[in-house]
Amino acid sequence: MSIIKSIYEHLKTRRKYNTLKLKYEIAREDLEKKQVELNTERKIHSKQKEIWEQKLREQEEEIINLKKRKSRSKKKEEVWK
Repeated sequence: MSIIKSIYEHLKTRRKYNTLKLKYEIAREDLEKKQVELNTERKIHSKQKEIWEQKLREQEEEIINLKKRKSRSKKKEEVWK
C-alpha cells in the first residue's frame, strides 16, 4: 500500500508543480506585455513633452516679439507727440 500512496503523492506534487509552472509562465507573459505597454507609453509621453516644449518656445518667442512691437510703437507715438 505504501507504493500506491507514494505514487499518489508524487502525482499530486507533480500536478501542483505543473500548475505553478503554468501560472508562472502566464504571469511572466503578462509582465512582458506590461513592460512593452510601459515603454510605448514612455515614448508617447516623451514625444508629447517634446512637442509641448517646442510650442512653449514658439509662444515665448511670440510674446517677446509682441513686447518689442509694443515698445516700438510706444516710442513712435512719443516721437509724433
